[in-house]
Amino acid sequence: MRVTVRMFATVRELSGVGEEVLEIGEGATVGDLFSALADRHPNLKEISSAGKIRILAARNGRFCGWEEELTDGDEVAFFPPVAGGGRVSVGEEIPRLEDVAISLGSSSRDVGAIALFVGRVREHSGDFQVREMLYESYGEMAVREMEDIVSEAEERWGLMAAEAHHRVGILRPGDEVMIVGVASEHRGEAFDALRWIVDRIKERVPIWKKEISPSGEGRWVSGEVEEGKGAE
Repeated sequence: MRVTVRMFATVRELSGVGEEVLEIGEGATVGDLFSALADRHPNLKEISSAGKIRILAARNGRFCGWEEELTDGDEVAFFPPVAGGGRVSVGEEIPRLEDVAISLGSSSRDVGAIALFVGRVREHSGDFQVREMLYESYGEMAVREMEDIVSEAEERWGLMAAEAHHRVGILRPGDEVMIVGVASEHRGEAFDALRWIVDRIKERVPIWKKEISPSGEGRWVSGEVEEGKGAE
C-alpha cells in the first residue's frame, strides 16, 4: 500500500525532504513506517534508535501512537514536540483553567484580582461553517514571543503574575484553544493587561490557523486583530 509521509522541523532537516510517498506492506504500523523511512534516510536512525529526540506522529491530521495500523492512502506526519512549559506554553495540550487560576492566585497574598481569557473554536466564522481548525506554529519562536509579551505586561501594569497557553494541532468547535490569565492588586489593571496580552499574541506570535469545512474545504485565516473587535 502507498502512504504519504510528511516531515517537519528536525525530522525534515535530518531526512533532507519534506514529503514523499512510500510503499509499505499490509498490516504495517506507524512505527514500521518510521523504520522504513530511517532505512531510506540514515540520518534519521539517530533519533529512531537512540531516542535522542522525541518524535511525535500524526495520521491523517490527528495524533496517533506508534502501534497504530496504517491503511492505503494514509498521510502520516513525523515531527518533534512543540516547545513550551511553565507560565507560557504552545503545544497539543494546555493546563486546565482551574490550575491556571490557582497558580495565579498563589503568586502573592496581595492578589486582589484574577482575570482569565479562554479562547474557543467557533462553529461558524462568518458564513463559513467550521468542522475543525488546524493550528500550526513556529514553536520555539512562538514561545519566546509569548514570554516577551507576558514579561512586558507584568512590568507595564505591575502584575503579580501572568500566564499564556496556546494549543496547536486539530481542534473542533467548542474546544479550548487559548488560556491567558493575569493576577494583580486591582481589577482595572487586570482587565487592561489581559486584553493587551491577548491582542499582542494575535498580532505577534507565529501561530496560524486553517478553518476546515464539513466538505473538507480549507482556508488559512489572518491572525490580525480587527480594530475595535479585540481578539475573539
